[in-house]
Amino acid sequence: MRRRMIKCKDSEGGSIYKLSSPVIFDGSNNIDTGIHLYRDYADFTVFADFTFNKNNQIEFSNAGATIATCMYERNPWPGFVLRYTVGMGLALIFGDSTASYVKILDGFCNCKVCFSVKNKRYENAYFKIGDAEPEKKEVLDASSQNNIEQAILTLGSYRTPDGAYGRYWVGTMHEFIVYNRTLSEDEINKLF
Repeated sequence: MRRRMIKCKDSEGGSIYKLSSPVIFDGSNNIDTGIHLYRDYADFTVFADFTFNKNNQIEFSNAGATIATCMYERNPWPGFVLRYTVGMGLALIFGDSTASYVKILDGFCNCKVCFSVKNKRYENAYFKIGDAEPEKKEVLDASSQNNIEQAILTLGSYRTPDGAYGRYWVGTMHEFIVYNRTLSEDEINKLF
């Protein structure tokens, strides 16, 4: 499934794109936005609000189900991926850095994740799992700058350079917004 995000007006807080409505990912569909975040923006912030049942996820060897990614799937790995790995948890990864995992304790979980990129490098990330307070996470950015402009934003699966998809995620994306700048901590707190 290819679905464009909706272009937002600058008066809406500097957003570039957002989902027009919640989307259910059933493990066989995705959204290939066609957006080259790293090519078109040096600075951006991503906010995602989603729910999923960890017991419904497909287990992949050496990788997890991809919730959102803007990574050129060729080594060295340029870009980012937000994924859930069975037995490990929720992870935000930049390039080939060690994953920063957040454990998911129950089967069904509501998550909010917000992270910023400045000068094409990770700046900060916040995770909110269920009713817990948002937690700021330190995440290493080991993303190569080689081919980073070719990374395309995709939701619900990863995307190879030749346009093939895999590692599908099962869940509902309630809100997904990309801003054309790094948000301040006050602005991020308002999202949560």
